[in-house]
This record gives sequence, C-alpha cells and structure tokens, in this order.
Amino acid sequence: MTPFKRIELIKDEVGTKLYETTLNRLSSKDKKDPNIVLNALSNVISQYTLDSLVEEYIKKHSMSNSELLLFIVDELFNQGVKIKGKKGAYEFLINDDMWKKHEKSWYGWLNEKSRGSIIENKYIKKRVEIKLDLPSNIWEEVEIKQKEIISDKIRLFLEREPNNKINGSGENNISLDDIEPKVSKCSKEQKLLLEDIENGYSSEIEDIIKNSNFFKPKEENQDFLMRVLPILYKKGLYKLLHDYLFPSLLTYNREKNSVKLKEANTLSNLGDDNYHEIYYILKSIKNPTKEESVDITTMLISNFKRSSLSRDNMEKKDILDTLITTINHYKGVYEKTNNYYPAINLVYMLKLLENLSPNDKVFLDYDLESIYNSVKLSIKADKKRGEDFKYYASMSDFEFKLLLGRYGDINEIREDLSNLILDLEPDKFLLERTLKQMNWFKSIIDEFGKKSRFEKLLENIDIAIEELEREISFL
Repeated sequence: MTPFKRIELIKDEVGTKLYETTLNRLSSKDKKDPNIVLNALSNVISQYTLDSLVEEYIKKHSMSNSELLLFIVDELFNQGVKIKGKKGAYEFLINDDMWKKHEKSWYGWLNEKSRGSIIENKYIKKRVEIKLDLPSNIWEEVEIKQKEIISDKIRLFLEREPNNKINGSGENNISLDDIEPKVSKCSKEQKLLLEDIENGYSSEIEDIIKNSNFFKPKEENQDFLMRVLPILYKKGLYKLLHDYLFPSLLTYNREKNSVKLKEANTLSNLGDDNYHEIYYILKSIKNPTKEESVDITTMLISNFKRSSLSRDNMEKKDILDTLITTINHYKGVYEKTNNYYPAINLVYMLKLLENLSPNDKVFLDYDLESIYNSVKLSIKADKKRGEDFKYYASMSDFEFKLLLGRYGDINEIREDLSNLILDLEPDKFLLERTLKQMNWFKSIIDEFGKKSRFEKLLENIDIAIEELEREISFL
C-alpha cells in the first residue's frame, strides 16, 4: 500500500483536527514528502493500530488500476524478471508496436503520484491479462486477493517460460523459442494405463507400476508421469511416489515448486527420519507464493517437531525444550499471517505444554480462545474457496473446537466429523494427514504427559480418530 493511502487511513482514524495539528509542525517542504508525514503521524497512532487498519482495508478494497499495474511490475522484478525501466515494462507486458501512442499514459500510470488513477484503456488491460493469464476480474478483486493471484500467476508464467527471467528487459533480445525442446504428450498406451491407475485399488496400482516401462527418467514419459503424480498423491500411495515416480522425473519437472511440495510431504508421510531431506527440498523452493510460503514454513516447523521428538532416550526436559522452540516458531508465522494453518498447529503445541507443564510461563502467556477467534476470518475465506482449501479450513475449525473443549458429548463429535467428510468428500491423503496429527498428539501425552489432566479431551480425540479411521477404510 502506498504512503499516500496509509496517510488517508490515519487521517480517517485520528480525525481531521489532530491530523492537521500534526502536519502544522512540519515545514512546507516536509509536508510534500509522504514518508516524512508518515513518520510524524507515528506519534499519534501506534504501528500496531496502523498495521491493523491496513490489514482491514486490503481485505475490503481493491488496488486502483495504476497501483495494480505497478504491483505487477514490482512483482515481476522480485521474481527475477530483468526489466529495464518503464519502457521495458511496456515491451514485456504489452509487446506491440504502439509505444509512442501509449507512452504518455504509461508513464502516468506508473508514476508515484498517479497511483489512484483508473486505466480506461481496455486494450492495455487486456494485453496485461493475456500476457500473465490473469482473470478479467483481477481489477475488481480485493487487494489481498489481487496480490495473491498476481504473485501466483507470475510464478506459473516463469515456470512455463523460464527464459523470460533473462529476456525481460526492454532490449531487443534474440528469441530462442524456435529451438526450445518440445514436450512429448501422453501416448495412447500411456492414457490407457493412466485410466487403470486412476480406477485401480492400491494393490493393483502397485503391480501396474512395477511392471510398467513408463516409470523411467525419459522425456517421452514426462507428461504421463506428471498426470500420474496427483492421482497417487490423492490416494496416499507415498511409497510408490518415492520409489518410482519422483526418481523418474527429469529436472525441469522435479524442480517445479508444486512437485517439490508434494515430494517433501511424501517424505514426511513416510517417517520421521527424513527431516534433513525435507528441509533442503523445501528451502530450495524459489519465489513461492504467499500461500506456499505459509505452507513451507509450517511444514518445516512440523517436521522439525516430529523429528526432534522421535529421538531415542528423550527426557521430559528435551520434550519441553522442543515444544517451546516449536511454539515460538509457530507463533512467528501465525502473528505474521493471521492464518488458521499455523494457528491450529500452535494450539496443538500449547495444549501439549499445558499437559506436560501446566504452570509454564510460555503456556500462561497465551489465550487459546483469542487465537481461535483471530483466525476465524481466514477459516471463513478458505471455506469459500473449495477444493483442498475448504477441507483444511473446515477440519482446522473442527480441531480448534475439539482442543478447546467446545463439544458437549461424543455424539456431537461423530456427527460434526461425519457431516464434514460427507460434505467435502476429501481425498485419502487429507484424512491421513489429520489422523497422523491426532495420533502424534496422543502418543506424546501417553509417553511423557499425564492422561488424568486431559481425560475428557483424550476421550474426544479417540472418538475423532475412530471416525477418521473408519472413513479412511472406505477409500
């Protein structure tokens, strides 16, 4: 958000009189510098209040057309596209021979003082949409959504056309498009095998893969393998992914962010002794979207936690040290993002600390109800998005209620969980992820905690585990 818009928000919050009194203390020259004005206003409004105002604003308002265009240019640069100046941005995004016609308007739109302007030129908007495969409603979406979509679309664009990272300047670069290698599409035989894998049972799929010649690192297998990957992943067939599919991918596929995330999660599901490999796979992901960054950071913390707590000959002090380290990391992600995903992990860890050391100052510093209330907006938003987002949001909502003792009897737990699964029809791997978290939570209390402190909670978790296992058995 621009300094000008931040100043407007402060003015609305503190009132015109206090705002003008503050400005009157500045020289005429300083009043023209938005950064100096912002600094002066910091004396009448806290940074926390300003951050809250900004956060609420971007959830409800759109960037102006010119702000959005400038954000696109900045994000291209941040993701590695070498653009030289405003003309370079035009040649990269618009790529036509009408620069002279649009030059004055283009410079105006990208000018700091014109960031509130509307771009009425539909041709320019359409060219930008086509270049980055942006939805036509991108100009009307709320700011927080605009930024997420643009960041994601630029990342996907650069995955498809990596040469743009070095050919994004305004210079006349030599095109290498005509010598780019062509990717082989699925053959008829591969498509038939794909159907067998999609419709087969786990034991049948294992035999199909072991007896197939298509699970080899050859170019002609790549399209087929990339289509098989999400099928095996959704079915939770992690051993087959690890042993056959990932080793068969060539570098240009295995280096994709989406593939790295699935490979890291595959290793996570195969055991707690893969932490080193998971760590370096996740840390190697380049230019992640905002959502991927949350996912990556939370996965790193979760795998550190499981790996650290699975060591032999651990004492209670080691457990507490690991819990407190993990809590501090989850807290950092949660406070930065206000997202339910790190928040539910944080609450799991705090409940463990409550059981193992109820008078610990770290636990006493937190209000678990407040954490839940603060992320309800992000839960509500992801429930509307559908697909896996809706599952994670709905299941986290259920887990918050479970951990905070909101359920009166076990029938209510069964009904809520059963309806959630019936409504969403989640893939097996999603249910297994939740089941793993609950079983792990219980195992730590069984080994190091006091069951008597959490008698009702453990009984409720047992009911949830029983329900999850029953549903998984049908898949």
